[in-house]
Amino acid sequence: MGVSKATLLIVEDDTFTRTSMTAYLKAEGYDVCKACNGVEALEVMQETQVDLIITDLRMPEMGGLQLLKIVKEQQPNLPVIIISGEGTMGNVIEALQHGAGDYIQKPIQDMGLLKHSIELALSHTALQRAHDMYREDLEWLVEKRTKEISEKNNELVEMVKQRKLAEAQLLQAQKLESVGQLAAGIAHEINTPTQFVSSNVDFLAESFHDLVEFFKKCKEVQRLTSSGEVKPEHIQELDDLAEALDWEYLMEEIPLAIKQSRDGIQRIATIVTAMKEFSHPGTRSKADTDLNKIIQTTITVARNEWKYVADLTTSLDSNLRPVKCLSDEIGQVILNMVVNAAHAIESKLGENPVHEKGQILVSTRQCDKYAEIRIEDSGSGIPKYAQHRIFDPFFTTKKVGKGTGQGLAIVHSVITSKHNGTISFETQENVGTTFVITLPQS
Repeated sequence: MGVSKATLLIVEDDTFTRTSMTAYLKAEGYDVCKACNGVEALEVMQETQVDLIITDLRMPEMGGLQLLKIVKEQQPNLPVIIISGEGTMGNVIEALQHGAGDYIQKPIQDMGLLKHSIELALSHTALQRAHDMYREDLEWLVEKRTKEISEKNNELVEMVKQRKLAEAQLLQAQKLESVGQLAAGIAHEINTPTQFVSSNVDFLAESFHDLVEFFKKCKEVQRLTSSGEVKPEHIQELDDLAEALDWEYLMEEIPLAIKQSRDGIQRIATIVTAMKEFSHPGTRSKADTDLNKIIQTTITVARNEWKYVADLTTSLDSNLRPVKCLSDEIGQVILNMVVNAAHAIESKLGENPVHEKGQILVSTRQCDKYAEIRIEDSGSGIPKYAQHRIFDPFFTTKKVGKGTGQGLAIVHSVITSKHNGTISFETQENVGTTFVITLPQS
């Protein structure tokens, strides 16, 4: 299905907003259905197969959050974008935790932002569908090949080659899946400081206008004073303007708004740079690599995966020597380990811990002839029955939909087979787990 022929469902009680979005999206080549509230939206979905839902938060009869929960129960993979001018940050977080792909604030100043969010959500859904089909085919292929190996020893060498090829293809598929999963979180991470900067700019513009009016009045009073025409009411007008201006408040808030805006812009630049480095295709040959930089980049792009359940800290050895490795694959290893740590904490505390967060510590250490990476979490730990199987392909202790059982299998393959390193772990149920990775240095 091409993105341009997708069927969209707009759920919005405001007639102007609903009509303007419909006209714009139809002009962009989409088929568009409309509903005034969540109840009408569910009726439309019974008659029409929709590919994406755009919904307001607050509507009569059934609001956007309730609609989102029902949709995700019935069609977990159907993307939903929340658009509202009334939602608080609590509403935003709740919507994202229940599966919303993005949140856009009304009024929408740039419809291009909405179009980009739709394209991103549809692309991610298509990628997820392709990945699921590929995984099913791969599971079937692995099972079939395993039976053939046991029956035909003379085909062992060829089968090993096929398995290595399948592992390489699976690693590439997971890389694509990771970028897709991170995309919505990255968009939200950028959108939040962007909106904050926008609010500060509006405040600065309004303050500048008030200051200009005040200084115009000052110049007028100065002119009248010089010509001897000044009257008490002119002075009173100036005093009234000065009082309304609240100079002390502006002296405090304007520098703060400038600082906060600069911080927001720096945050956006950091995220964009990190995503660019993470998604950049690596070389096919090993090269001297700064492990600390890979770790920092990966933590930045994966922030939306862990920030709601854990506080993540780092302790990176500044004397760590470069390691000759495949940088993109090591980045994938770090991503898998950090996401696993977040999931372990989530399984212990719940998806939305109110008064408590877990802890994740990522550290590096320069040893004699190798570099050491540690990933520690305060999660649920690994059950005894699973400890000898966690690196097996397709084995997982996570709930359905939370994992394919390939993350640690790929980590083990990348570290041990491709880099001659080691990976081990220490764990205690309901206390946490520490994974230790070592990579040899030349």
